[in-house]
Amino acid sequence: MLDDLKREAQAGTSEADRRRLTLYIGIAVVLGASILTGQQCAGVEERPTDPVTAPAAPAARPAPPDPDREHLARLVKESGREPHRYVPEAVAYARAFEQDGGFGGPFEAVEPAALGAGGIEAWRGRRVTLEGEVVEVASEAWPPDGGLQTERLWAVVIEGGGGRVVALKVGRGSEPDGGRPRDASALGVVGEAVEVGRHVRVEGLVLTARTGAVGQVPLKEPTPVLYAPRYRLVLPPAERAQPLQDLGEGAFMDVRDRSLGESMRWDEAVVFELVQWARAQGLDRLRAAMAAGEVPVQPWEREAFETWRQEVKRVGEGERPFTESARGRVFRLSGIVGEVLHLDWEDLPRNAWDVDELDLLVLISDHYYHRALRFISPFPISAFADRGVTGRREEHLRVTGVFVKNYTYETRYAKPDDPTRPQPLTVPLFVVLDVEPYPPSEAAAAYRRFITWIAAAMVVLGLLAFLLLSRSDARQARRLEARRIELRRRARGAAGRGRPPGPAE
Repeated sequence: MLDDLKREAQAGTSEADRRRLTLYIGIAVVLGASILTGQQCAGVEERPTDPVTAPAAPAARPAPPDPDREHLARLVKESGREPHRYVPEAVAYARAFEQDGGFGGPFEAVEPAALGAGGIEAWRGRRVTLEGEVVEVASEAWPPDGGLQTERLWAVVIEGGGGRVVALKVGRGSEPDGGRPRDASALGVVGEAVEVGRHVRVEGLVLTARTGAVGQVPLKEPTPVLYAPRYRLVLPPAERAQPLQDLGEGAFMDVRDRSLGESMRWDEAVVFELVQWARAQGLDRLRAAMAAGEVPVQPWEREAFETWRQEVKRVGEGERPFTESARGRVFRLSGIVGEVLHLDWEDLPRNAWDVDELDLLVLISDHYYHRALRFISPFPISAFADRGVTGRREEHLRVTGVFVKNYTYETRYAKPDDPTRPQPLTVPLFVVLDVEPYPPSEAAAAYRRFITWIAAAMVVLGLLAFLLLSRSDARQARRLEARRIELRRRARGAAGRGRPPGPAE
């Protein structure tokens, strides 16, 4: 009997319990496999592998520092004994502020007359942008107290809106014309010089107000002075194009994208027309017009991409009915964010529509082999935050925009037949009208509900298996304990009689 008891104690869980445990584990494995392999039930098209992807998104730019307005006021006050001279200490502070990234914005758009209307103390230390006609450009040695005299302080007198301001800039001797203010341009390109009679837009930090003269221009009353390191030549307001009255009035017939050279350019006149038109309409009005059907919206998905793709191959005079008819129409596309770039004065050519900044959205398409599409956005990505859009990389978005042209850009991969040259890629180019998070489909929502119920069922089954096994182990333990007690009792009885218990007892 003792040997049987030992064997029973070593056996542990009974055979029936082991079968039940195996069944529960098998159910859990099957359910887990169904979850892992059931992603195709979500109703989202699988993105095939493709070597052409968007470049890595750059690190987020740090927020620009705020100017120390109290310190700037002290610098101005300490130099108040010389009202006819500019304030060297304030200019030096503004230059250091520029080097620290302080001119990254934000800037307040003002008229020149507004800076003097409420007193310069209210404006000192604020970042502003303004425009007007250049009436004088003068320079003097810098610093004013001597030294190596390797730099020059440039003063540009700007008139506009019934007011006048003086924009200062320190130029290095190594720069063209001693650092004379020039039109903002791409790195390595020398912009056009700021001359008298030109219309200019500046971004600057308000310093103080001064009297005296700049070159041949007298400053008979205190004139606002700002340090302005950036200049952009623009057309006078009278020469700028007026916004379109209707989307169909855009110059879509002038678009050229047959050859590679034509499609490599995105800065078509109609792009600037659409950007100006969208801004004049406003985001709320555009959304209302699309919701009411005044601006029809169609999906651009796999079938449209395949039709367009076949027509792209006709680089000669072949018919392209889909591409030509799609210009100027509004489509809705979807994908994940690859990158969001801000194009500014240095990136955009001077144009009659006064478009000097916009955003470029790179979207990895859901329906075109994981290709990186390009979207020109009249509005910053932050304008769509009311709908939950963040612009972070890999965010799934749905973009509504106007199709403009076929656009070709160079990828970071080499051509198969010429490894020394980058591989070009042609994609459709759109001007954005709205951006929103990609709405989950009904199939995806049903699948998520199914997964939730399955997960809950697995938890319940696991708890049930745990309870059953715990009760089984408890019963087994009680049975073994009862056998031990009986064995000890019988052993004590046999010892009292002086002989061991027999097999039949």
